[in-house]
Amino acid sequence: MYRISLYGKHGCSKCAQLKARLDKLINSDWQDFEVSYHDITTEDGMVDFALRECLNPQRIPSFIVEKKVAGTDNFEPIRNPAHDSWTSGVRPMRYLGIQTDYTEVGKGIIPPAAVVDVMKQAKAIA
Repeated sequence: MYRISLYGKHGCSKCAQLKARLDKLINSDWQDFEVSYHDITTEDGMVDFALRECLNPQRIPSFIVEKKVAGTDNFEPIRNPAHDSWTSGVRPMRYLGIQTDYTEVGKGIIPPAAVVDVMKQAKAIA
């Protein structure tokens, strides 16, 4: 089982859009994933966000993928296999996931294909 820890904030249309996309994917072909939403405007959300030590608060919404630890109820972030050679600014360096690209190229939208790509990577790694 996998968990996507999604970081966003109340009132953010891009955050709501990404959450809806994730929910749709999980309710169709990706049922071995679940979503844990963290609102970074709350104390709990900000603490969880800060503990990741790898996400850029200017790149919300963002998410990382975690895998359930066998024999427990705990999840661990999946390390980014390209960490040592990573040059892209749209993915967290330490853990597998995505950060929103607000440049002219990304325009602040995380396309469904990018989300699916990260989910496929998670399953291939773990």
